[in-house]
Parts: sequence; structure tokens; C-alpha cells
Amino acid sequence: MEIKYDCRYLDGYKPCKAHKQKQAVCASCASYSPIVNNILILKTGAAGEVVRNTPLLTRLRQLYPNAKLTWVTHFPDLIPKGMVDEVLKFSWENICYLASQEFDIVYSLDKDKKVCGVLSQLNYKMIYGFKINANGAIIPANDFSKEKWLTGIWDHLMLENTKHYVEETFEVCGWEWRGEEYVLPNFTVPKLEVPQNGKPWVGVNTGAGAAWRTRVLSAQKLEGVVSVLKDKYNVILLGGPEEEALNQDLSAKFQKDTVYSFGVLPLLDFIGLMSKCDLIITSVTMALHLAIGLKKKIVLLNNIFPPNEFYLYGLGEILEPQELSCKYCYKSKFDAKCQRPDCLDSISNDHILKKVDSLLN
Repeated sequence: MEIKYDCRYLDGYKPCKAHKQKQAVCASCASYSPIVNNILILKTGAAGEVVRNTPLLTRLRQLYPNAKLTWVTHFPDLIPKGMVDEVLKFSWENICYLASQEFDIVYSLDKDKKVCGVLSQLNYKMIYGFKINANGAIIPANDFSKEKWLTGIWDHLMLENTKHYVEETFEVCGWEWRGEEYVLPNFTVPKLEVPQNGKPWVGVNTGAGAAWRTRVLSAQKLEGVVSVLKDKYNVILLGGPEEEALNQDLSAKFQKDTVYSFGVLPLLDFIGLMSKCDLIITSVTMALHLAIGLKKKIVLLNNIFPPNEFYLYGLGEILEPQELSCKYCYKSKFDAKCQRPDCLDSISNDHILKKVDSLLN
């Protein structure tokens, strides 16, 4: 019996979809797709960065329609599996599996020593992105990634940079960005028991990664923001396990109003919950990139990152603290040199409300 070993859909352990659904066999299978290129993406995290690297998939599928595409990540649920042949969790076992293959191209997109160190175990013909030198330092793999690398090691170049992240990532891969958009995985929309009062839904994302507490509104500030929103809008409090207690407390304070917390949801359900919102208020975190992928209106609250880094695809606007010369500091913690601790709180509640009103009308 003929076996087409070069088919993208050959698993070798279980039947392929064409055989299970149509009883197809290799000799006469209409779904046969020979692998022309074997391509690997190393982009493990953080979660938001994984999402904002998904525009690359559109270009990759245009350039290499018959490629076997593998993506290695800490967040496999965030990868749109219809565009990727194999999604692997970053682990030593999976690295051993990858080391048995021969890749035509590797896109090494994490400036992370452990991830870049994996490259020494892999067989590949061409690489884009970042790698490790003999002294254990991260360096550009070629000239395409040198500019992005330099802005990462010199703050003055980062502050002078006018390119947004997606544009830079395309350049790292040797391409010019042409407006490619985020691609999200298939998500599930949870059933919500809420009144149908005709008010728009505003999602307020209350947290961010623990490594950057400077980019989070205080609990007192969040209460003030919800207070000015609740009369005109239904408010959904968004967050993960770290924000669960905060969101429940906020919801309880406004229990007679249209303010809701639906607890900690699985990631795909969380995306579905966000899809119910008309607008998302968030700082720089995963929720921002999910909102872009969902094409929701966005009010982005930013203080520590240069605003040129973010491209909102015309979906919203960036609000920042005013009259502070120390913005864009990249600090993960406030210190004695800060002109105002909790500087994100200085954005007025009325300013946030006016921006929400403007975007929704």
C-alpha cells in the first residue's frame, strides 16, 4: 500500500482527518499536501506577545502555502491552530522531538537566553531573529533583527524609535509589514445571566502581569473608574486568578448596579467573555492584544512604555498621565525617583469616561 511520507497531514500514530472522515488512502487522496518547507516559530511568551506575533501567520501562509508550520510556546491555547500544523508546549521533551527534524527556516523571536539556547540543538538551514553567542549573550541572528536588538539594549534608541511592535517583528523576519492583523484561536462564548437593558458593555481589565506592577491602576482608582461608568454602561470586570478577589470586591460594592464579575474563566472562555464587550479599558497586558484581535474599541492606559510601540488598528486611543517628564521609564516598581507613584492613577476618571463616550458614539 502506497504511503506518502511527505504529506503535511501524516501523523504516523493515528489516522489523518481525510481517512477518518472520507476513508481516503494515500494513493488517491485529494487532500494530499506535500511538505515543501519545514518551518519553526520559537515564540514562547509572554501571552500578549504571542498574540501580537500572530499577524506573521498570514504572511507565512502566503509565502509558504505548502509548509509544515510548527509553533513552540508557553501558551498553546492562544495559537490559531487552523493556520499552524503543530503547536507544541515549550519543554525539554518537545525540544528533543524538534531536534530530530530538519528545518528550512527557524524564526527565533524571543529575546530569551533559554529559548535562544535551544537553537544549538536544532538542525536548520536559515534563521531569523535572535540567537546566543559563545559567551551566552543574546545577539541578532542576522542584519534584519539588528535594529530591534539595539533598541532593546539602549534606552535612548528605544525612546527615539517610531516603529510599532508588529512592524518591527515583520522586519525581524525580513519582510515589510502590510497591515496584517492579529489572528485569534477559536474561542467559546460563555452564557451570561445579565439583564437586557440596551446599554453598551464596557470591559474593565483590572490587572497585568506581576512583573510590571507600575502599569496597573490601584484598587481605589478602579472603584472610581467603575463609578463613573456604571450609570451609562454595563461594566464587566476582567481579570485572572490574581484579580479574582479584587473583582469580586468591586462587584460587591456596586451590587445594585450593572457591574459584573464572572470569576476566573479558562482562557478561551475569557476571550469569549471579552467578545461580549463593545469597548475594553485596559493597561498594557494580554487583554489589550486580545481586544485588538477581537476588533473591539479600546481605551489603552499607558505610562511606562513609549506609545509608538503600540498600534491599535484604528480601534481606540491611548491615555497617559499628563505633565510627567518621567513617563516611558520601563520601571517595574515605583521608587524614590518617580515624580508620582501610581502615576497611571493620575488619568482623570472624567477623561476616561469622555473617551469611552466618544469611541462608542
